[in-house]
Amino acid sequence: MTKFLYYITFTVALFSIIINFLVLNKGLITSDEGWYLVLLKDLPSAGLSSQFHLLFQNLFNNNIYNIRLCNFLLHIFSSIIFSIGLFSFCYSNKSKKIHNFFLIFCFVLLGTFIKIPCMQTLSYISLNLITTKISIGLILLGLFAKRHNKIYCITSGFFLAFLIPIMITNLIIIPFFILLIFYYNNTPVKTLLSFLGGMFIFLFFYFSIFQSPQEYIKNFSNLTSQTIAKGTQDYGIFFLFSWINQTIFKYLLTIIIVAISIKHILKSCKKSTHYKMLYCIVFLCLLLWIRATDFIYSPNWIGLKSNLMWLSVFLFIFSDKNEKKDIVLFLFLCVATICLCFGSNVPFNIRNFEYFSLITPIFFFVLTKEDNLLYKVLFIITIISYFTKLCLNYYQGGNWAGQIYKEQNKDLSIIDRNQKLLVEDNIIKNSLFIKEICPNNATVFCHQNFWGYVAILNLKPIDYNFLYSKELLSEYITSKNNFYVILPKDTKLDNFTDSLSTYSNNEITIYKKWE
Repeated sequence: MTKFLYYITFTVALFSIIINFLVLNKGLITSDEGWYLVLLKDLPSAGLSSQFHLLFQNLFNNNIYNIRLCNFLLHIFSSIIFSIGLFSFCYSNKSKKIHNFFLIFCFVLLGTFIKIPCMQTLSYISLNLITTKISIGLILLGLFAKRHNKIYCITSGFFLAFLIPIMITNLIIIPFFILLIFYYNNTPVKTLLSFLGGMFIFLFFYFSIFQSPQEYIKNFSNLTSQTIAKGTQDYGIFFLFSWINQTIFKYLLTIIIVAISIKHILKSCKKSTHYKMLYCIVFLCLLLWIRATDFIYSPNWIGLKSNLMWLSVFLFIFSDKNEKKDIVLFLFLCVATICLCFGSNVPFNIRNFEYFSLITPIFFFVLTKEDNLLYKVLFIITIISYFTKLCLNYYQGGNWAGQIYKEQNKDLSIIDRNQKLLVEDNIIKNSLFIKEICPNNATVFCHQNFWGYVAILNLKPIDYNFLYSKELLSEYITSKNNFYVILPKDTKLDNFTDSLSTYSNNEITIYKKWE
């Protein structure tokens, strides 16, 4: 049975990689993804919550497929380093066999690619996972490898420090790295100094090449002031506390209680003469609970919610076969997932899809020791459910914008010969409409739904804030000339509409402000 599970894992991981690779040239999300592409194209450095794009200066020449391919390959590379670290942890005092590393690698790849590819472009959402997986893999090597431990720890700190420009809110993970070092290491102070030294080396590297420390500190201070001022609004200080409360005390705690209850019931069943019947009843109740909370059959873009994955993970963590040192690592990986989601306005049960690869290795560790049929069946149900949804998303809304991959059949090279993408007909029509009015390198102010057109048509934003602000637009119209405004159809600009030239199609209205 265990070998059968490994074959399933390998097969699903392989097909998940193939599916993700095949859709690299399909679709374009004109909102979030478009904004990331504009940042990678223009490299603005001020007023933004993330400076991830500054790390890729002059690399892609605005070639979207190359950007996606780079993201895809970085995920595979980080999964290799992460798997090597887990392999070192798992077999530190045992004979090491290469097929065991390959199995761990398959479980990591499973978590990396079985998720719905809601967005394929390089962004702070993907890069914080990539750098953290590398850092965790290296710190595990530093703690459990036979030699070069200091180098591994320094390099681990170096890669974790990438979170400073990528998504600084994720730095709440640092205390948990420190706890990991003190728990597993006999000389924790030396190891910690090596780890922190690696972080300082990155800071020197970053501030020497990409951005001055004065500019970064000024930007950070402004963003901190904005976070405090926003209060309960998205990204406000009280919103972040509310997000923590919703995630830990309402969402995860509920799943933990359910997992403990199931575990307790199963233990009681073993003492009963009606063990098999009660076993079936418990398992049936579990499936009914999954269905009742809409884990599998949700019709929206995200499809399968993450509750099933987390229920499985906690049941595996509560296995009686786990040693204390295993449980500590498992909890660290769960906490790391929460830390990487922190700072987003997206609910945890949706955002954590991006970070499944941090927790799927837990299945490997437990399945190698656990003979209980429940764990094996639950693992199969969990993996097949997510994989089925991944496959179905080729025929129904598969990404953040609900675009259907099989309908992405129009070559974007019609608009820009530098782009080798297939998109839906609607994007081609809107691109031709905008291109007819806005010349190359024209200055524009756009709604958040249209950043993708700014990227592929080589337009120049007057402002790089993602969200559309009516107040900010009014300020620009009053103080500046010679730019275009791209908004959803029939959007009215109070007191300004009559003084601007107006062009519209079925979805977009363009206003022209000219002297």
